[in-house]
Amino acid sequence: LPAAIERGLATEARLNEAVRRTFRVLFELGRFDAPLATEWHKFKLEDINSTYHQQIAYEAALQSLVLLQNDGALPLKQGQRVAVVGPQGVTRSGLLSDYAADQVCFNGTDLCIGTIAEGIAASNVG
Repeated sequence: LPAAIERGLATEARLNEAVRRTFRVLFELGRFDAPLATEWHKFKLEDINSTYHQQIAYEAALQSLVLLQNDGALPLKQGQRVAVVGPQGVTRSGLLSDYAADQVCFNGTDLCIGTIAEGIAASNVG
């Protein structure tokens, strides 16, 4: 990292901001608290990863799947109209992890990340 800062590939301010975002989340989660001071200290691994919880996770995954039968709809034909619905279709930072926050591009914005709607529009010219 010092070499990257010296070469102008990153700034110390940008690095500090990235570390600050990461530590803020860790602090909010209580990762630096004494173990017995946290709400989850009473849970053991077998409580968290129990067969019961695995079954719940499995059922949730089954119920959230959307199956797409491709009857010639894909790939999209040029100029074909497609509806992109839901907030994730037009967000940029929502496509990345929580650690990325909203500043992931070199210029300090998220404008270098295309949205799902922009990607479909760009590939569907015609």
